[in-house]
Amino acid sequence: MAKRAPSLRRRHLPGFRRTRALLRLLGRSAPIPGVPPVAAFSGLGQPVSVAWDARDVPRLTGDSAADVLFAEGYLHGRERAFQMDVARRAAYGRLAELLGPGGLPFDRFTRRLGLAAIAQATPASWPAPVQRLVQAYVGGVNAAFATLPAPTEHRLLKVALEPWTAADTASVAFQLGWLLNDTWQAKWARHRLADRPQVWDWLYPADFPPARAVIVPGTGSARSAGTAGIGSNNWVAAGRHTASGHPLLANDPHLPPQLPSVWYQVHLDAPDLAVWGVSLAGVPGVVIGQNPYLAWGVTNVNPDVQDLYRVVLDPDGHHYQVDGVRHELGRRQETITVRGAAPESLTCRDTVWGPVVAEDEAGSPVSLAWTGLAPSPLAGAILNLNQARGWDSFNAALADWWAPAQNFVYADKDGHIGYVMAGRIPVRAAAAESLADGNSQRHAWTGFIPWANGPRVLDPPSGFIVTANNPVVGKDAATPIPGRYSQGDRAARIQRLLEATGPHTPETFAAIQRDVHSDPLAALAQRLLAHPALPARAASLLASFDGSTAPDQAAPTLLYLFCLAALPPVVREGLDRPFFADIPLGPPGSHPFPERMWDLLGDRLPTLTLHHWDRVDIRTALQEALAEGARAFGPDLHEWTWGRARRARGAHPLGTVPRLAPAFLRPALDLGGDTTTPLQSVMSLAPGPWPRPVRIMPSYRQIVDPADPAAAWGVLAAGQSGHPLSPHYDDMTAAFRAGTLWPMGPGMATASGFTLSPLDAP
Repeated sequence: MAKRAPSLRRRHLPGFRRTRALLRLLGRSAPIPGVPPVAAFSGLGQPVSVAWDARDVPRLTGDSAADVLFAEGYLHGRERAFQMDVARRAAYGRLAELLGPGGLPFDRFTRRLGLAAIAQATPASWPAPVQRLVQAYVGGVNAAFATLPAPTEHRLLKVALEPWTAADTASVAFQLGWLLNDTWQAKWARHRLADRPQVWDWLYPADFPPARAVIVPGTGSARSAGTAGIGSNNWVAAGRHTASGHPLLANDPHLPPQLPSVWYQVHLDAPDLAVWGVSLAGVPGVVIGQNPYLAWGVTNVNPDVQDLYRVVLDPDGHHYQVDGVRHELGRRQETITVRGAAPESLTCRDTVWGPVVAEDEAGSPVSLAWTGLAPSPLAGAILNLNQARGWDSFNAALADWWAPAQNFVYADKDGHIGYVMAGRIPVRAAAAESLADGNSQRHAWTGFIPWANGPRVLDPPSGFIVTANNPVVGKDAATPIPGRYSQGDRAARIQRLLEATGPHTPETFAAIQRDVHSDPLAALAQRLLAHPALPARAASLLASFDGSTAPDQAAPTLLYLFCLAALPPVVREGLDRPFFADIPLGPPGSHPFPERMWDLLGDRLPTLTLHHWDRVDIRTALQEALAEGARAFGPDLHEWTWGRARRARGAHPLGTVPRLAPAFLRPALDLGGDTTTPLQSVMSLAPGPWPRPVRIMPSYRQIVDPADPAAAWGVLAAGQSGHPLSPHYDDMTAAFRAGTLWPMGPGMATASGFTLSPLDAP
């Protein structure tokens, strides 16, 4: 697996050297932190050795879980301090302190959610052993914060780096949970489009075909609402399908591209905590990975765990009724500090249903109910998962994985494979597809699906388990799990490749992770080739198209131009509406919600085009698509390559500053794939210039054999370091693009390192 990857010359944006020199001249960029052979800190029980491989992936060896977690915290704080600070500020609504007025739209909404108070209350809800281990991790983070130079970003912004807390660790989990739960968005959009029922009927036709794949077998078919894009793939094959005779497990989580990487690879090695894989900066332990007994991978479920309640107030404007019981509207006063401007005072309101996040057209408050708006045991779930030794303890650990709900695939050294849907799912008196009546208990939550009744599979007869954000169960399941799911094209393609090839090896799994074949685009091309309105030059391009969305292919660009042109004008106008009528549009990512409605198309645009074929003006759509393509890419259709049409570039909070962009950003990747391919890359469909930005892409790839810990492979899309001048900021990108994976865990070749020692050690 670790064959030599095609080398990328050390490429940075134009002006990188000048920017680096300017930063150093101004004293804003400290050298990459070095370490002495021994670094002594209070808070350690026994020494921990740190040894790095060639890509700066560490193996931390100590005598206890607390000690290696202290060391993990130290390395997170050493490499990812600014990233961690931004994550907690995003959860707390404190981005404007760093970014100025541009951070206010994000902060206002987050303050309304009240995540800061929930995060502050969370650590006290953890069992004592979890509190002790998290506190050891926090001690390591603060040891780095206190002894190492401030990150370049903090020096540039002249903002102090505050100490880390256990509540901050909780806040990172809340922020990730918010990113991965978006069913409330579809409910709000349905309300916003209530005056355009033809838009909703076009997007969600009653006769739309069911999802192509359901995770739990034998539960029937399921309808799909289409996912907004954030997703992942994971799958596992039993030993009878592999060359080794042992299970193989693969995972590639798909997230917004960012710099530094959202993940930090690590190997923790202690008698009571031996685990390797990727961690989340700010959180102790390993989120995706393997231990000596078992391995796991995750994908997003996105179940329906959010509701919006419209509450009509009494005439006094301060009270409301719920089935005749009078309640007072809660009020919180928040003050937002704004860099370079006066502080802003914000009144936040709450009802019995949750925080008020919006108002309807009549001025009535709309409250959000979400399973993530409660103290979360997630930190303990991760640590217990890391220490699990088999199927039973694996399930026991995941009982505390409440939000965000995830599809876990499982394999162990004894040859078993399995699946568990982990997440807290509400039970409702009645479901609401739009705004629920907040003056009645009709749509109230009456409890949660018991953990024992949740979907799980152990050793299925097929010997394969595949999840790719497709529906968990079908309509015949004893326990329904409604949600906003993928149409299942990725899952169906992966399943087909697993069944058609074998016996499987890490190499065959890696090839599936890189697969860029789109079934819907292949079907669309054939439908167009049969239409008399297709011009000869377009027919010449599509005649040889086999469904590949590789960067050098031009057909996918033409097909997406056609699909967008085929949208009826009323649908385009509806999708172009601002998500919130009273909030001005901003650049993508400036709000913790969509700027416009285009995400409603999800992963179904080509399939919807085929479904509505008889209602589409094919001739006009082709003319419009060809004209738009010529304006964007020139007259030669063969130059309309997919690599030119979409660009994947990691975002950084300071990357929008022109003079700083060369230091913090890297050149965009010409990435293959689309929403329907195993190598998923989701571009923005909203009107705008070409090339379109890739909003979602694989962030990490892993392939592991639980019976052979040395046969663990992984690669990040960027690199380990958060320091923009470090060679490890993006040094895995070339291997990632080539499909190369590197040994991790016990299979890593480590060399240089240092020792973390107790301060009072002899």
